[in-house]
Amino acid sequence: MNIENHKAYFAALTDGLRDYLPPDLHFAEDDLVREAKRLIGDDIRQFRLGKVNSIMPTIAQAGASQVSLPTLSMSVKKDMFLPESDDDFNKLLNDLKAIAEGIKVSDNAQYFDYTLHHILYKYTARIGCHEQRPETSLFDRNRILAAVTACLEQIETQTDKSRSFYLVKGDLSGIQGFITANLTLENVGEGSRTSKRLRGRSFYIALLTNFFAEYIVGKLNLFQSNIIFAGGGHFNLLLPATDEIRDKLRDLEQQLNEMLFDEVGMTTSLVIAKTEIKAENNAPFASISKYYIALNSEMEQQKNKRYHGYLTKMMNRKNTDKEREKIKKIGQQMGEYIPRTNYLIQLNLKESEDVYLIKEKGVVATFQGLGTVFVAFKDDFEAKTNVILDKYQSLIESVKIIKLNDTDFLECQHRIHQVVPVNYGFTFVGKYAPLDSEGVMPFDQLAELYHKESGKFEFAQLAVMRLDIDNLGAIFASGLGQPASFQRIATLSREFHWFFSGYFNTLANKYEIYVTYSGGDDAFVIGSWYNVLHFAVELHKRFNEFVCNNKKIHFSAGIFMCHPHYPVGRFADDAAACEHLAKQFNDRKKNGIHVFDHTLSWKGFISKMEFAEKLLGYIAKDDDNTKDPDKLARSLIHRLLRILKSCMKNGEVRIDNKRLTANIARLHYLFARHGFNDERIKTTTEGLAKDIVKVILDDFDNQDQLEDYLIPFNYVIMKTRKMK
Repeated sequence: MNIENHKAYFAALTDGLRDYLPPDLHFAEDDLVREAKRLIGDDIRQFRLGKVNSIMPTIAQAGASQVSLPTLSMSVKKDMFLPESDDDFNKLLNDLKAIAEGIKVSDNAQYFDYTLHHILYKYTARIGCHEQRPETSLFDRNRILAAVTACLEQIETQTDKSRSFYLVKGDLSGIQGFITANLTLENVGEGSRTSKRLRGRSFYIALLTNFFAEYIVGKLNLFQSNIIFAGGGHFNLLLPATDEIRDKLRDLEQQLNEMLFDEVGMTTSLVIAKTEIKAENNAPFASISKYYIALNSEMEQQKNKRYHGYLTKMMNRKNTDKEREKIKKIGQQMGEYIPRTNYLIQLNLKESEDVYLIKEKGVVATFQGLGTVFVAFKDDFEAKTNVILDKYQSLIESVKIIKLNDTDFLECQHRIHQVVPVNYGFTFVGKYAPLDSEGVMPFDQLAELYHKESGKFEFAQLAVMRLDIDNLGAIFASGLGQPASFQRIATLSREFHWFFSGYFNTLANKYEIYVTYSGGDDAFVIGSWYNVLHFAVELHKRFNEFVCNNKKIHFSAGIFMCHPHYPVGRFADDAAACEHLAKQFNDRKKNGIHVFDHTLSWKGFISKMEFAEKLLGYIAKDDDNTKDPDKLARSLIHRLLRILKSCMKNGEVRIDNKRLTANIARLHYLFARHGFNDERIKTTTEGLAKDIVKVILDDFDNQDQLEDYLIPFNYVIMKTRKMK
């Protein structure tokens, strides 16, 4: 793909940046770009560069107050949430210019596009470009404009020049089954291997999602901008609606599924759906929601027709014992290397059968049918990369060097041997996992971690949390306002992906959380029970900051606790069941959390976690032998928990009023025995009686969300439990 034949695409991708790019990146706008602007509803009279507002306050809230975002290059730092006094619009553009001047313009349009696209992502995703729509970033506006332009370039070569497009969705089905298939902790010595495989398989799904999207647009002679979104096991593409594209897309789906079968059997498969967007005299991309609704409906139909047209061929494919053993171990190598590396190297070979000639220790994935090998190194990245490039240059067609969760992706380009075409980019992916000297930490050690101290828990229990954004389909269908432009949908998808795939790792690192997967709009994490509970509290806080406290955007979560050797497949299902219960909260209005066999609001959970910490501070270290009037015995908390559970109806987390009435007197008597009579409670102004005893008695009298005390009582009992 010669760059001379795609100047219109690059003109669209760099529109408005002429003053900040070197002369060899100046591309003149032509009729195709002007037509693309009409189709996306762009008004040049409103174009301006400046600060960009967050899209989040505008979701499902007409007339909401705007919140400006800091004018910074994209990163995974928490300063991406709210404006800072030292952010500098001109500095950001000058940084862009300096970086752009250092890149070499390749003759191959796709090679050049990959690096340029990621430069523009880093430096222009936090720059606004529209006076009346200040939440539209320059990056999202230009990538949509470029995607439409790239499609028009191909449509113009057709005899039938009706301007129609395909909005495409690719979905990897059976992800959960693939991640947990054949994993167990029941055999001695399996802990370390299991944790590596789980981590590796999760990353494998993220890798496949990006790779499949890029492979498809590459084979269709399109570009990075034609990938509207890729993450969380699915992707969206914008393609020209031509007979040639339709046929090629069908063939590519079959090719990729045959490759998947060879690599992972039938544990997961790719399903592709498309809907047509007709562009006549209107601007179809200025109001896109109806097409996404139609696409999702088409996807459900396509899932019921998996392998349509080649089912017999797939059913006749056989896995040998050797291949089945390979499938069982898949992810172990990747799980060992990925948490320790900052880079992933993608080698695209000239001949697909040459993939097994790349015999290096860092090979983490091999796609024989596609001629692609992925390599990762735990250390000495640049030196080992150069060894591979020099050693196998005769086999390699091109290379992608992908920085993981770090947008400083060009720092190594001058130290990499340019013996073959090398492209640079970055990706956000949920990949953090606590490590020990041998790699990913096994679950029995993970369960002992205590993020506040270097020590470990004596009573070790795992907590498994699954969560996802509530009503996301409705948000995309009707929450973006009217009209819901392609740019707004692209912005919202990208921002959610940045939070769950990028920033999410920052919090996981802080709380020593094992990220099984996180991307798009959901997550599945594992950690010690203590770390997961506190991680959940801060995650909710940071998410609210991220969505600018928009009450219409929230997530539900389920937390399941178990022994460190509990089977992986079972705890994944049990956590999913807990998440389902959280989704039923408040008559299925969601926005809840299920933990300790109880579903409650996030506000109630955070309040009771704060109370739990306060209560913990009053627990005596010597249990029942305490004579300190300002301390409580741990055994008292056991009795309080038994009283609370005895008030529940048929074992359910619902208070039975008759049982409660009978137990209130018992509760007062219990506290009185520990020195907290009614007179002391009424006259207290500080300390244990005021902070704890009075609060509990008042809440039992008022019965207001009394069940929520399951959280602090269980928390204190688990935190103070000793192993004998």
